[in-house]
Amino acid sequence: MQPEVDKELLRRARQSGRYMREAHKPRSAVPLFEMGEPGRLQRKEWEAGWDQRDYELKLGVAA
Repeated sequence: MQPEVDKELLRRARQSGRYMREAHKPRSAVPLFEMGEPGRLQRKEWEAGWDQRDYELKLGVAA
């Protein structure tokens, strides 16, 4: 059975990734969050936020 991951935690992880991209931090700076599936999902969301903001910056989209 998969552990439930709080949707708010995932939202915050994605937003954190966006902020880190704006702060010029490398994508490899992804935090570890926690062990197991919940941590993997948070890292995935962090990377998605970083990638999304990177794409927006390349297009010239304001935050």
